[in-house]
Amino acid sequence: MAVRQQSLILPEQEVYQPPNSTVLLSQHARRPQLWLALRLPQLPVEVFPATDGQALAVVATSTGGRSVQFCNPAARRLGLRPGLTPGAAFVLAPNLHLPERSPWREQQVLQRLAGWASQYTSLVSLEPPDGLLLEIHGSLRLFGGLSRLWQLLEQDLASRGHRVEMAVAPTAQAALWLARGAPGSQVEKAHLLTSVLSRLSLQRLNWPKRVVKTLDEMGLRQLGDCLRLPREGFARRLGAERLAELDRALGRIPEARSTWVPPSRFSLSVDLNTECMDRERLMRAIRPLFEQLQRYLVVRQSGIQLVELKLCHLRAPASTVVLRLLSPGYQAEHFHALLGGHMERIALPEPVVSLVLRSGRLQPLAAVSGDLLASRQSMGGRGLSAGRLVECLRARLGRRAVYGVGLQQDYRPDRAWRRVEPVTTQESGYPAQLCRPLWLLESPIPLRQQLGWPWQEGRLRIQAGPERIESGWWDDADISRDYYLARNAYQQWLWIYRERQGTRRWYLHGLFA
Repeated sequence: MAVRQQSLILPEQEVYQPPNSTVLLSQHARRPQLWLALRLPQLPVEVFPATDGQALAVVATSTGGRSVQFCNPAARRLGLRPGLTPGAAFVLAPNLHLPERSPWREQQVLQRLAGWASQYTSLVSLEPPDGLLLEIHGSLRLFGGLSRLWQLLEQDLASRGHRVEMAVAPTAQAALWLARGAPGSQVEKAHLLTSVLSRLSLQRLNWPKRVVKTLDEMGLRQLGDCLRLPREGFARRLGAERLAELDRALGRIPEARSTWVPPSRFSLSVDLNTECMDRERLMRAIRPLFEQLQRYLVVRQSGIQLVELKLCHLRAPASTVVLRLLSPGYQAEHFHALLGGHMERIALPEPVVSLVLRSGRLQPLAAVSGDLLASRQSMGGRGLSAGRLVECLRARLGRRAVYGVGLQQDYRPDRAWRRVEPVTTQESGYPAQLCRPLWLLESPIPLRQQLGWPWQEGRLRIQAGPERIESGWWDDADISRDYYLARNAYQQWLWIYRERQGTRRWYLHGLFA
C-alpha cells in the first residue's frame, strides 16, 4: 500500500502543546557545544507525493507572477528550471504534476523531522523554512564519533526521501550559515570559525535582499569583507541586528534559541494512494504509523494504554478502532498484533481513503526486570505474558467476552461478584479468611441426605464450617444458610450449604479446582 502524504497533526483542541523552551546558547558556557545544521533544499518538493520517474514541480506567486520555484530530478531531466511559467512548464512536460507550494505541509514535515532527530540529541531547534539544528556534542561518544553520526543522519534522511545539506560548527548560527553556503563543512574548534566563515558568499546568508544589495554596491561580496569593517559604521549602515548576528556566529555573545518540544499526545494522518478494502494491505499501510508512534514514545520515555485508529471513507463515517491496554505499552509490534484481532471483526462500509492515528494520555513507562530463573515457555520460547494474552483475547473476542471478577458489597454468593477490568497480578480477590470456589453453579443442586447427612455417591465429609449467611431481606431475595467445605469419595472439594428454615435440605453450590 503506497502512502500519498504523511503529516504530523499539530495540536487540536484536545491536544495540549507545551510552549517551546528557550535556552541561552553560548560558546563561553561551561559545557562546550557543537551544532549540526540540517538543511533540506528540496523540502517544498519532497512534501508532495510522486511516483518513481514522475515529473513534479512546485509553483508559487511572487512579484513577477506565478512561476516554477522547485523541480524534482525527473522534471529537471525534462528541461524544467525555476522561473518558468506554468504554461511553459506544461509544454516541456505535458504529464507534469504542478502543485502550489504549501508552507503548512513544510512546517508539518519539519515538526515530524524534529521528533525523528530527538533520537540523536535532546536539544533540537527548528529553523524554518527548511532547516533543523542539533546540538550533538554530548552525542558523539554515544554514536561513535562525528563521522559515524554524520553517516547515520545522511542514510536515515535518504531513506525518508529527503536530500540534505549538513554542516558542523561550535555555534548554531555558524553551522546554519555553513549548511547554506558551504555544505559539508566540519568546524569543531571555535578559533577556526573566523577563517572559515570569511569565505562565505553574502548571497547565501539568507539576509534581506536590500541588505545584500547595499553591501554589493559597497563592493562587499564575502562575509570576511564585513568582518573587516568598523563595527560602529557597520551597525549604523546595516542595523545593529546584522552586527549581533555576526557576533553570535563567532561565539562572541550568547544566543537565545527556542528548543523543540514534542506535542503532549501523538497524532498522525496518512492519505492512501488508492482506495482500499483489503485488510492485509491496510495492515501493511498502518504498520509505519505504529513505528512512528513507538519512536515518539521512546523519545518521551512514556507509554500509553489507549490508541485510536480511524479508517476514513469517502462518503461513509469513519470506522474507528480503539486499542486498550491493561498497562502502559509502547511497542509497535504489540499494537499491530492487537489491531489484527480487531480487523478480523470490523465491517468496512466502503473503501478506506485515509488513516488517522491518535494516542491516549501519556503515562510514565516503568522498567520491570524479568525473572532470571523463569523457564522458557512453549511456542519456541515466545510465550505471552498474562497481560498480553488478555489483550489479544479481548481484541479477537471483544471487551465483554473477556473480563475480570471483583467483589461487591453483598453477602449472598451469587450476588457478591461483578465484572471488572482484567487484572494480571497474583492478588486474591477474596479476603484471606474466606474460602470461596472459583466455579459457582448457576443454580444450587439439591443433594440426597441420609440420617441428616449430605450424600453424593457416598457420604460427604465435612471439612470446615459452618459459615452462616443471612442477608437480602431488603429486596425480597433473602437467604438464611449455613455453608460448609466438604469432600466427596473422589477427593473433590465442594462448597455446600443447608437451609436453616423450612425443609432444611442440603445443596451443592460450588466446586473447587
